[in-house]
Amino acid sequence: MMDESELLEAAKLPLLALGARANAVREAAHGNRVYFSAQALPGEALALPSSATAEDAVAALLSLREGPSVEPRVLAMNGDTTGEAEIRLIALARLALPPTTHIRANWSVLTDAMAQVALRFGADELTGFPPDLDRREIWRAIREAGREPYPCDAQYREVEMAEPVAKLRVLP
Repeated sequence: MMDESELLEAAKLPLLALGARANAVREAAHGNRVYFSAQALPGEALALPSSATAEDAVAALLSLREGPSVEPRVLAMNGDTTGEAEIRLIALARLALPPTTHIRANWSVLTDAMAQVALRFGADELTGFPPDLDRREIWRAIREAGREPYPCDAQYREVEMAEPVAKLRVLP
């Protein structure tokens, strides 16, 4: 966990350097696990406008020091947000908040590819799955991101859930 001046310096880092720091903190706290649940997990969303400055983001993150889970989001203002802005905010959240606070990546908001990237930039929890999404897709996406699926309950305790069997695809 960093103080305000350290976070402001981290916010100036190139994206990959920021992500490497956030990932190191994430792995020290949560290992290779990616928490997910079929039920709603406790937590709150932090939504910043795309026009927010690094100082705005740091101030907002530091005000969230308590809580089980945070979902950082950049709200598009006139359609001007980027995946980089989303990932940067997730990485800053991992550095700003206690290691016990879970950082969420929302599958529906980020898309599956960006949610996978977020798992390497500080996020340790996936949420926001479309209702028609097959559970095999969740497990596949987590594994493709180099992480291990960790199905859990609302208190982040592991839930016994067998890994879904992959369907064989018949090529034409």
